[in-house]
Amino acid sequence: MRSTWFLAPRTQWSWAMALLNDMQPHTTPAPPEHFGRLPAMSSAAALATFVPRVLAFVALQHAVHRAWRPLPLPAAVLYWSVAYQVCVGHAATLLLRMGAKWGFFDGARPRDKVPDLMTTKIAAGILWSCVVRIALGALFLYDAAAPVRVSLAAPLHLFVFAMALDLCFYTYHRSCHEVDSLWAIHKTHHLTKHPSPALGLLADPGQEFLEVILCPTLATLATKRLFPASFGFYEWALCIICINIMEVLGHSGVRAHLPAFATGWVFGVLLPRAVLTIEQHDLHHREGWRRSTNYGKQSLFWDWLFGTLGERREGRDDNVDWSLGLWDAVPAGHTTPPSA
Repeated sequence: MRSTWFLAPRTQWSWAMALLNDMQPHTTPAPPEHFGRLPAMSSAAALATFVPRVLAFVALQHAVHRAWRPLPLPAAVLYWSVAYQVCVGHAATLLLRMGAKWGFFDGARPRDKVPDLMTTKIAAGILWSCVVRIALGALFLYDAAAPVRVSLAAPLHLFVFAMALDLCFYTYHRSCHEVDSLWAIHKTHHLTKHPSPALGLLADPGQEFLEVILCPTLATLATKRLFPASFGFYEWALCIICINIMEVLGHSGVRAHLPAFATGWVFGVLLPRAVLTIEQHDLHHREGWRRSTNYGKQSLFWDWLFGTLGERREGRDDNVDWSLGLWDAVPAGHTTPPSA
């Protein structure tokens, strides 16, 4: 994938190029390769990092609702589209900072950049996919007159929503890899072997339909069926934003033990083998083509159940420093090869 657009003067960039560089600076030099043990962030710490921003948007809408008036449906879609971009964008920025600090998996190779021929498509996808996701959820669940609040059952909603979405995703994803006639749907996404956050949007229309519309819709309906009283629009907004933060995590390649937190807080206790980390989706891209492993995006439960689980390498348990956090200073010698 040829990517040279960012080498041109900024005055020659299109709006799409400017947006992509704001999200993911393409001119930043690659960090050195790291060899030390990986830093770790628990699912609880990840939830504490990413969820408060979502709750802040709920609190702001609650204040508007009480002090002025409920937001009509179009205004709510616009408001939550902005909230989605802010929260997911914050996650992308944070991960890029962590990558610059801790390096990336398979660090001898630079992370892929947005290809020249895909800048407009991917930048537009960042915008339209957000609005479509929020609009669909609002059409199913938004009630302007309902109280603006998040249920105490939201952590359970998040887990169930993520697992329902992951079952749908696993089914379509594995099918695309193993059924010849379906490979065309997913082939473009695998042109990147060392993905970066923006390349989560590297996809053909068939994959976009499945991931942006079908899978989230099925997960929404399933979760609402299980929790008809407590799963409303604001619980759903928390779920969809957290799910897509994990999408960014999975394509970041950051060399750290950072689990899929929507499900990791459960599986970390009950079934550690089912905890998905950044490296496992990175290996799926790096080594997977037609046949692969680690098809899940929010957990490895379905991979564990159906025999497609792939092992971590750099991030195996004995190479993780569980006392070293992402915010800590990088230890001396972290970029020194073991044989040096």
